[in-house]
Amino acid sequence: MVLNVQNTAGLGNFALSVTIQLLANNGKSTDLVLDYRIGDVGSFTTLTTYTDPNAFGSTTVNFNSAQLSAWNDQSSDIWFRIAAVNASTGSSGSSRDTFGIDDFSLTYSAV
Repeated sequence: MVLNVQNTAGLGNFALSVTIQLLANNGKSTDLVLDYRIGDVGSFTTLTTYTDPNAFGSTTVNFNSAQLSAWNDQSSDIWFRIAAVNASTGSSGSSRDTFGIDDFSLTYSAV
């Protein structure tokens, strides 16, 4: 999942919340990285890693304005993503776990 914010000029105090759901626990586990990049090139900055719990359920992940302060008043694009950046682990020949994303919320204010 990728969210592209074209710019945040004049905006700040960002807070983000997202619920990650493990919908099907199959034989291969995959951890997900939640990260962002400012601009269209360069490295992503990791906010956190969601570790596959190997059990059906939901986990809400929250980021406050201090954690997202780099997003404030940017003239460049901001890219936020939830991605499996490492190989899955588990039983050979099995399917990967199935994830869902729900309850996405992004708030901010004028600066």
